[in-house]
Amino acid sequence: MSDAIATPTRRARREQDSNEHAIPQPEDIILPRDGRVERPENIVVSEGGLDKDYIDALAFAEEPVSLILQESGEENAPTVQECWVNGRGIEFLTDEGKWRINWPSLNEGFAPIGIPFTTKRKYVEILLKKRSDKVRTVHDDASVAYPVNTVKRHTAHMAPLSIIEDRNPKGSEWLRRIMREA
Repeated sequence: MSDAIATPTRRARREQDSNEHAIPQPEDIILPRDGRVERPENIVVSEGGLDKDYIDALAFAEEPVSLILQESGEENAPTVQECWVNGRGIEFLTDEGKWRINWPSLNEGFAPIGIPFTTKRKYVEILLKKRSDKVRTVHDDASVAYPVNTVKRHTAHMAPLSIIEDRNPKGSEWLRRIMREA
C-alpha cells in the first residue's frame, strides 16, 4: 500500500460561508406628524464610455466559483433557488469544462440546494443579494397628543451559501463587499 493511501494529507478548509458576514440593516422609518417621508435616490445615471476598469469588472463577473446553497431548517423550504442575469438562467460548469444553462432534472434558471456546483460569479452575486425584509410597526399609545409611528425592518438571506472554491485572490474582498451592500 502506498504512503499516500495509508496517510492521506489534509488541506486547510478554504470554504467561506455567507452567514459569517453581517447584513447591513436598513434604518427605521419614522413617520413624522406632517406626513412627509424622505426617500433615498436609487437610480444613478452614468455618463461616459467603457473604460479598462469596467471591462475588468465584466471579466471578473464571468469567472467560475464553486459553491453549495445551504439547506434551510424551515418547514416547506424550497429545494431550488431561482437565479437569472439579464434574462439568462444560471449557468453550470460541467465536468467536460463546458457551460450549460440548466442543471440535470431542473428547469432553466434554477439552482439546486444542498448540492455543490460551479457557476459564474455574476450568478453568485445575484444569489448573495437575494434578501427579504420583515417589517413591523411600533406606535405610541393612542392617548398621546402626537403619536409617532416607527417602522422596524429586518433583512435576512434568502439564499445562504458557502463558497467552496474561488481561485481569484480578490474573491474574499468581493464577498465582503457584496455582503456589506444594502
